[in-house]
Amino acid sequence: MLTLDDFTIRNSLKTRLKKQGLASELIFDELAVNRGIAIADIVAFFEKPHCFEIKSDIDSLTRLEKQSYVYSSSFPKVSLVTTEKHISQAIKIIPAWWGLILAKKFRGKVTLKYLRKSSTNPVSTKEYLSRLLWNSELKHELKKRNIRYTQKSARAELSNLLAENTSQELIFKLVRGKLLERKQAR
Repeated sequence: MLTLDDFTIRNSLKTRLKKQGLASELIFDELAVNRGIAIADIVAFFEKPHCFEIKSDIDSLTRLEKQSYVYSSSFPKVSLVTTEKHISQAIKIIPAWWGLILAKKFRGKVTLKYLRKSSTNPVSTKEYLSRLLWNSELKHELKKRNIRYTQKSARAELSNLLAENTSQELIFKLVRGKLLERKQAR
């Protein structure tokens, strides 16, 4: 019997993303956000990065409020993928601009149905999104742009400097490129 657990929902979501034309190397699993305060289940890099949080039948929603805050600070698009078990409670927790996808069992497969499409985050995310970059990557990008920083600067300070001096669209491209480089280096 098919269980609506994280693994099953994740595989179904990744298959769907690939069918939408997204290359598998632009789909990232278990991405640490804001120095690991939260771990994004899947981040798909379309034109804008889109974070997907999965809450299966086995999960609880105890961390969703904290995750909602972290993902809303860090990503221009976010969607919750969950089951009927969690829908009514999840709607009370997540922002109205988040997408909401229902995972259901149907004829031995998982189906994913949008209950609400995600909108673009009303708040700029470039500062926190740039924190997905390592210190060395941030310093490299700052140096390339002749932006001054100290060698002892913390990641938050480096990402703030980059965000202040770079457009949000360029931050999207930088982060996507660096994550792709890391993935290919493995």
